[in-house]
Amino acid sequence: MGVSKKEISPCPIDVTLSVIDGRWKGTILWRLLDGPMRTNESRKSIPEMTERMLLRHL
Repeated sequence: MGVSKKEISPCPIDVTLSVIDGRWKGTILWRLLDGPMRTNESRKSIPEMTERMLLRHL
């Protein structure tokens, strides 16, 4: 018999990567390592990213 999905615990690394998946999330997190920023400060620190994309990923 096979093992049901309920019996298998998800790997913490897989769960973490699924949460921070995306083109900009790593960049946003990297910028926030120094401390909290206002949205406009975050936007100016990543000029390649549009405001819409920033707000979408926050």
